[in-house]
Amino acid sequence: MIVLSVVAGAQSGSTACMGTACPPPPDSCVDAVCTSSSAPPPVFFPPISLRNEKTQNIRDATRIAWLAAEVKEELENGSHLMLSVETVKKTDEMLKLSRQLHERLKGNTARQNR
Repeated sequence: MIVLSVVAGAQSGSTACMGTACPPPPDSCVDAVCTSSSAPPPVFFPPISLRNEKTQNIRDATRIAWLAAEVKEELENGSHLMLSVETVKKTDEMLKLSRQLHERLKGNTARQNR
């Protein structure tokens, strides 16, 4: 968004550079609009909230996988007739984390489709 406003300002003849001194245009620029294709494309940095969501999604998925491995091990090594309270708590936590992850991912998909 900022890149667009700076380019739009440069095209309209504005000399303001967002409160900083404007760098001199390169030789391939005419009227402050560059025609060279060698300039790198603008870099998109997602908002901090989306970066935090991605980090949280990875943490939750890792925790779910770790809990699933522990439950599998306990099922393989334990009695098939009884489960410990600890195993049931782990499955409850897996369910809770998977629901939270699912809701966050649905929200991300809805935001991307706008």
